[in-house]
Amino acid sequence: MGTRTIKPWDQRLDETAFLETDADDQTINRVPFTGVVKLRSLFVKAGPQDHTPDAIYLFPNVENLDFADAEAA
Repeated sequence: MGTRTIKPWDQRLDETAFLETDADDQTINRVPFTGVVKLRSLFVKAGPQDHTPDAIYLFPNVENLDFADAEAA
């Protein structure tokens, strides 16, 4: 679902691919890496004010995360 929205820096402003959910206000996006990484920043380009996330949570090294696990953390 969201794999096309992860872009190289030079394509970060391209709005042709975007992530949107119509079923709920929440989404879980899993980004697997092929090696050890140190995530230093996360760039999120959000829409108009009423369509922006209130919060973003990162759960490193969690294989099977669901909404119940995320809310309990």
